[in-house]
Amino acid sequence: MEIAGDKKWTIYRLELEHTHSFVHEEDMHLMSSNRELTLIKKHMIHSMSKLNLGPVKAFNVLRTVFGGFEEVGASKEDCKNFKSELNLYIGEYDCDMVVAKLMDKKKYMPNFSCDYITGDNGTLKGLFWADEYCKKNYFTFGDVVSFDATYRSKK
Repeated sequence: MEIAGDKKWTIYRLELEHTHSFVHEEDMHLMSSNRELTLIKKHMIHSMSKLNLGPVKAFNVLRTVFGGFEEVGASKEDCKNFKSELNLYIGEYDCDMVVAKLMDKKKYMPNFSCDYITGDNGTLKGLFWADEYCKKNYFTFGDVVSFDATYRSKK
């Protein structure tokens, strides 16, 4: 190929077949088309998030369990994206999940107390719970710990 007059290219020969691989064999697992989080790996990431392990630490555990980066079948970014998508899915139902879990505890734990207040539009306004240890501490020390989750949220 060369530049002809008036800055136009002249093609002398065209090779229709590609003569080299686009990606080296050892890097094939990095291509997005070859990366996928299986259901079991998604479940493991979710389970580790319940233990307060973030997606990067979850990826490192997966890498150790499955025997290396290439065997995970995904990248750290894939794990982060899955966790973000999961949080978006849970989104507006997180309060419902907390209330349901606490009310379930109330059914099966005899010394557990729980109550909640909702606003006119169904949003959670207040939530109270106390287990037997909280009650013993209150009886002994007379102190209560209270959280205002709306503090500084109106900015």
